[in-house]
Amino acid sequence: MNPELKPDARLENVNTKISKVTRFDSDFLYQNALVLIDHGDYEMALNLIESVLVDNPNYVDAIRWKGYCYKQLNKLELASQEYVKLAYLKPGEESYFEVAECFYSLGQDDLAKEYYQKALDVIDYDSPYLFVIYKKLGNLCVKTQDFDGAEEFYNKAYVQNAHSDDLFVNYGALEIQKENLDLAIDRFKQALDLNKNNDKAWVGLALIYRTKGDYELAWADLKSALDINIKNATAMKLCIEWSLQEMEYDFAIETLEKFLNEDSATVDWMYTYAGLLFKSGDWKKTRVTCKYIIEKFPAYQAALDLYKLASKQVDI
Repeated sequence: MNPELKPDARLENVNTKISKVTRFDSDFLYQNALVLIDHGDYEMALNLIESVLVDNPNYVDAIRWKGYCYKQLNKLELASQEYVKLAYLKPGEESYFEVAECFYSLGQDDLAKEYYQKALDVIDYDSPYLFVIYKKLGNLCVKTQDFDGAEEFYNKAYVQNAHSDDLFVNYGALEIQKENLDLAIDRFKQALDLNKNNDKAWVGLALIYRTKGDYELAWADLKSALDINIKNATAMKLCIEWSLQEMEYDFAIETLEKFLNEDSATVDWMYTYAGLLFKSGDWKKTRVTCKYIIEKFPAYQAALDLYKLASKQVDI
């Protein structure tokens, strides 16, 4: 969707105006839904759009914004349903692309491929979607180990944008799959030449250097990735895995504490933190952490078991 299409109207008095409507006015409700979307109030906007669609179920612009709202709320299954409806009512590169993006995020790869291809069949070759479609079709080929197909799509994406650091990360990941580690290093370094803050490229290099046995360089690159993006779950998992392998827990504990302050943290990450504390010998803090988990999630049996183990160590 193009946010630029949203009106510049202010949010003030929107709710007051809506409350004064004495009869159903689809256009009025639709315009106010756009105001709410413009200010990020997607739940309220959905309520208004639903009312609009009662009056006109095939109002394509309303369906488009309904899908957009669901997408912003990360309700991708619902978003995909709206975009499929939109693609049926108004077939074209934009609607096909939006459907494909939802299915791609949901991991429904066959449907994603189908709709990316539908978009390609009708696309304007100056389209801003073209680069993304080629890149993601390449990613889908990697998942099925169709490496030749992946490289073909990445090369097409490169023609569209030769300065995408993320594309070079994709190339690097492909070369890892093909076991061309030196070429993968070159690809990740090309990504970093374009953007030194590409945390995924740093993770790629860290993985390769670890495989090659250069643990010091691997740790340095992994720390670079985490410094750039503490929310990089792959980097965090590697940090924990390598710390456990080397029985050196301090850095992993410190880094995971920062990670837990982010919105992406889940109870499983909290339990992992408790496990690291236990391994490090900090049984009192382990018990405090497990108690917190149990209070929030009483059915989390693993946390209860770890709490009991930590309690035994504290009582010794």
